[in-house]
Amino acid sequence: MAIKIIVKKYVPPPPPSPVADTFSITSGGDDGYNQAGSWANAFNYLKLYRNSGGMSLRYTGVTIPQGSTIQEAFVRFTSYPAAGSQLNQIVRVYMNDVDNAVAPVNTTDFFAKTRTATYELWNVPATIGQPIQAMDTPDFASLVESVVQRAGWNSGNALQVLIDTQIYNGDRQFYAYEDVTYPAPELHITYTAPA
Repeated sequence: MAIKIIVKKYVPPPPPSPVADTFSITSGGDDGYNQAGSWANAFNYLKLYRNSGGMSLRYTGVTIPQGSTIQEAFVRFTSYPAAGSQLNQIVRVYMNDVDNAVAPVNTTDFFAKTRTATYELWNVPATIGQPIQAMDTPDFASLVESVVQRAGWNSGNALQVLIDTQIYNGDRQFYAYEDVTYPAPELHITYTAPA
């Protein structure tokens, strides 16, 4: 009696598809800025101040699996046209290089936050006298990836963007969490989870 052997070809499962997600500021204490040594997080605007300024943006509940590959990451601001300057403003965009970010409570705390080893430069367009519009940072996918690939990162932790002014001749202002009409800065991330 002949024995029939059936060999089934193994078909591997398809690789994970990229996921695009948007994360929002959920508390007034999670977006703030430094102005001349004072920390501000209770106004309806955020400011990149012309003199040793800086800004923090904390996003909680970031459901990106540990070890994910980040294809794209940027912050989308909404410009606040009532104030600012036409002069040049160039900033460095970092990530807070920790497993689960905590918002700064004052200027000293902001500048003490551990930053990623690298950054992205952003030549920030003027906001004063311009229409209210979306303004996106450059892509900083590699910075986000360096955080979510940390051994201690867990899905649901908080990510924090830290922005330091470099060439600070002019101010820039954007709407903050406290504004009831326009959105606070949003973090847009496209990622692929590990297989």
